[in-house]
Amino acid sequence: MSATQTIEQQPTPELEAIAAAAADVLRADAAQDGGTRAAAEARMAEAGATAFAARATFEAIAKAERDGRARARNELGAEVARRIKRAAQRKREVELEYEEAVRLASRIGVTHGEIAAAAGISPNAVRSVLARGEGAAAPEPQAEPEGEASSVAQAA
Repeated sequence: MSATQTIEQQPTPELEAIAAAAADVLRADAAQDGGTRAAAEARMAEAGATAFAARATFEAIAKAERDGRARARNELGAEVARRIKRAAQRKREVELEYEEAVRLASRIGVTHGEIAAAAGISPNAVRSVLARGEGAAAPEPQAEPEGEASSVAQAA
């Protein structure tokens, strides 16, 4: 073995404590638990000082922290991916319901301006929703005769 080759060693208990604390920091972040995160950070700092006193190098300490975070990411990754998938599905369902309501309002003659006001968007955004929904732009509802207000305007 040449002088440039190194032997991979098992982590010492001090370095394993750093890795465990780093993993706990990431888990606390995922749980959005500030108290647990602060406690894990304190344990990590204490473990780092202990490892340094036991003559561990800064490189070994940093590697132990990276390894601990990687371990937690691997454990949490599947659950986070499931949460993202569920949230994306709910988002699609809500967007579909919203677009269907905009198309319904247009079909029954509510003006784009009234739809926009109710939705808190611009009339151009209403036209965009209508164009996406039917593959072509829906016709603009007829203007209301002078002095008459639509049922949507009266309800507002």
